[in-house]
Amino acid sequence: MDSPTLPANAADAADTDWNLLGTASGTPAEEPPAGGSALPKIVLLGDSIRLGYQEYVRDALRGRTQVFFPPENSRFAQYLLRFVGNWKDAGKWGGDAAVVHWNAGLWDCLRVDGEPPMTPMPFYREMLARTHRRLRRHFPDAELVFATTTPVHEAGYLHPERFARLNADIEALNEAAREVLAPLGESFDDLYAVMAGAPLSDHSDQTHWNTPSGTRRIGDAVVRCILAHL
Repeated sequence: MDSPTLPANAADAADTDWNLLGTASGTPAEEPPAGGSALPKIVLLGDSIRLGYQEYVRDALRGRTQVFFPPENSRFAQYLLRFVGNWKDAGKWGGDAAVVHWNAGLWDCLRVDGEPPMTPMPFYREMLARTHRRLRRHFPDAELVFATTTPVHEAGYLHPERFARLNADIEALNEAAREVLAPLGESFDDLYAVMAGAPLSDHSDQTHWNTPSGTRRIGDAVVRCILAHL
C-alpha cells in the first residue's frame, strides 16, 4: 500500500506560512447588516489557521452574529499581545464582544535551523497570561476561549533541519495553555483533537487545512464552540 501523501502541489507550497507577512486576507471589520447592530459580536484572533476559517465562520454565523478579525496573521503570542489593541481600534470593533476566540502557538513552536522552538516555554506561558489580562481589559464582558494549536503533518516539511514543527512541541504548548488559562476562567476549543482525527486529504500543506473539507471540518468546530458560548 502506498504511504499517504499531501494533496497535489502541497509539497511545492511547503513553508509558505513563513512568507505571510502583510498578505493576509480578510478585513478588520464588517459593516453590520441593517438593523443588525444589536447582534452579538465575535472576535477571532490567531495565526494562519484562523485565516483559513475566518470567512467560513463569518458566513456560517451571518445574521446571528457580527464577526470581526484582524487583517493580518496574529503570528507569535507576543505579537498578538502587542497588536490586539491596535486591531480593535483600527477595525472599530468596540469593547462589547460577546466571545473572543483566540490562539497563539504555531509560530512559537517553529524550529528554524535545527534550533529549539522560537519561543521558550516559560516565555510562552507568560505571554498567554498577559494576553488574557489584555483581552479582559479590552473586552471586559466577553467569554474568552482559547483554541488549541492544530497538529501538523511532520513528514510534509521538505527541509526539517531548516524549518519544521513537531507535534510533541504543539502538544506541550497546548498543555501549557490549559495550565495557565484554565485557572483564569478561560474556556477551550480543542481544535487539536478535532483535526488530529482528520484525513490527510484535509491538509492543504503540511501545516494548514485550506481544502474544502479541511475548512469545513475546522470551521464547523469553531462555529459550534461560539454558539455554545452565546
